[in-house]
Amino acid sequence: MEENKSEKIKLPQLDYRIPKWNFDKLKERVCPICNFNDSSTRHIRPDLLTVKFCNICNTFFISPAPSQQQLSLFYVNYDENHRRDPHIATKKLVNSYKHINPLADFRIQKLSNYISFKNSKILDVGFGRAKLLYSLLKLGAITFGIELDEKAIEYAKALGIQKVNKCNIEDLNNDTRFNLIIFDDLIEHPLHPMSLIKKASDILEDKGLLMIWTPNGKTSINEIYPTTFRVDLEHMQYLTPESCEFIANEVNLKIIHLETLGFPHLKGLEKPLKTNHNFKINLKKTIKLIPGAIGLYKLLKKFRQQTPSIIVDEENKGDYHLFCIMQKSVR
Repeated sequence: MEENKSEKIKLPQLDYRIPKWNFDKLKERVCPICNFNDSSTRHIRPDLLTVKFCNICNTFFISPAPSQQQLSLFYVNYDENHRRDPHIATKKLVNSYKHINPLADFRIQKLSNYISFKNSKILDVGFGRAKLLYSLLKLGAITFGIELDEKAIEYAKALGIQKVNKCNIEDLNNDTRFNLIIFDDLIEHPLHPMSLIKKASDILEDKGLLMIWTPNGKTSINEIYPTTFRVDLEHMQYLTPESCEFIANEVNLKIIHLETLGFPHLKGLEKPLKTNHNFKINLKKTIKLIPGAIGLYKLLKKFRQQTPSIIVDEENKGDYHLFCIMQKSVR
């Protein structure tokens, strides 16, 4: 079916990081989730790419989109060139993770209702700075990770996560099966997301879990200038709860948890974040001059890092994030 025409709304810039796409090499595509060509144009993003809405599975997606070659080059040095968080030295990142309480992450709390982490084989696809994977390692999981960014791989190995590879999930053979596969801020990035999901389903153990954490495209319906389409402009699609239902039906998975929650993290969008490294050094020097202060400082720092986060009502409001857990059916 031909695209249904609608008025295009040009969105104002919000994120200072606008990728420089080669518009001569953009390629039209149908919905990357259901593969149907029944869509309507909704917005023009600040990077001048078009957001379409699939009338079949309710997925928002970019078309025409950058080529796979453009995206591959973009992600090679993603951590250093595009990540919003300031650059951090490997040793400093490792030290900052030392006192992590894994259960401070409410997603791990929720997953613990369905899986025992100890000795479970867990694969994190596109693990970034590996905080989630490291937390699961601390809980006794056998952790695996795949990434394209060299710096991310360096971080993971420094954290003691040795089963890491520079590859795509499609490159893995089916010999190793996993109890849990994590797509944490991942599925919005690739041009062919269903290829990743189908591969994940293939290499899951029976009753294994797939966790998806991604921006919720449905938030755009209630906004004139949707935040979702104005930040992180490397995103190629935006799932909705209806998208998840379609996916589950396609790949022999059952949704056992689905919610939308939270608000967008907008810090550092107007200009690059800068590290306050010199300030911290001077602060520590000052503290050392105060009798007994350094011990109190370390105690408070450790307490802050170890104290579990409490999900209060305010954190349960909002609907910016989509959190879905799917389970593989027994054959």
